[in-house]
Amino acid sequence: MKTALHLTSLAIAAMMSLGSAGAWAQTARLQEDQAQLKADQNALPHDKAQLATDQARLKSDKAHGEMAAQSPDSMRVTNDKQDIQALKKDIRHEKRHSAQRKEDRAELKGEKAKLAHDQTQMRSDDKHGRMAATSADAEKVYQDKQVIKGEKKDIAADHAAVKADKK
Repeated sequence: MKTALHLTSLAIAAMMSLGSAGAWAQTARLQEDQAQLKADQNALPHDKAQLATDQARLKSDKAHGEMAAQSPDSMRVTNDKQDIQALKKDIRHEKRHSAQRKEDRAELKGEKAKLAHDQTQMRSDDKHGRMAATSADAEKVYQDKQVIKGEKKDIAADHAAVKADKK
């Protein structure tokens, strides 16, 4: 019995010397939330710089006609248009009523139908936000914007957590 009283009094003395366990846990949680807030705030400028870089690359690639700035749908439409131009050029240089000219005219008709289909598909994909309507560069810009949006949301949540910890 004496031992139990002695251990109890030691535990009480230790708690009093260390302070309230709840206060210590609250201080640790506050420090953790503040550290997370600071980390999120420090990550935001880097993410914004990455967005600016990717937007500049997209603009440059579009200006120079780079493939990274074209979506798969737009590349198909561009290739269809180039095929049609090449066939028209071939037809102009062939003899009238030749077998080759007739064959090329039939192929031209098919290419025009393919172009119309691909243009319709591109409009549909763009309207519905499908990946086939998005270029690689545009996808990077989109992802950067999503990261920044998430960082801002995390910062707001961190501010709320720090405020709640201080109460």
